[in-house]
Amino acid sequence: MHEGVVKIKDKGGKKNIIVNVNSNSNNEFGAHELMWSMLIASKELEENKNKTKEELFIKNTGDFFEFLGEFSSNKKRNFWNEFYIPFFYKIAKSEHLETYCKLITQVEVGSQKWLDENEKKVKVFFNWANKEFK
Repeated sequence: MHEGVVKIKDKGGKKNIIVNVNSNSNNEFGAHELMWSMLIASKELEENKNKTKEELFIKNTGDFFEFLGEFSSNKKRNFWNEFYIPFFYKIAKSEHLETYCKLITQVEVGSQKWLDENEKKVKVFFNWANKEFK
């Protein structure tokens, strides 16, 4: 469950971004939750003003997956650390991030249209994933 809360307050043309995070030190995903909160807040940055919702989703997903792979300090032997983190990190570092994001959001009209128009990219992604994760 996401425990971080992002509030954006507009005061006289200036935006204040407030990120509240549960400080429970027993939460092994606390750093991940903080990072995700920061990525959500980043939609208010000037550099992201003209990006579409889909573009921000792809960028934030890639940034989050890279964060998982590069900064995850939890080295417990479990499915999360041995499968998910390496899987997502490899996707973020590959040329297949956009295709992956379109696949997981295909219930949205724009993603389904993109998938229909990019069947070759989808096939290339599945071939890459099958080789990468055997």
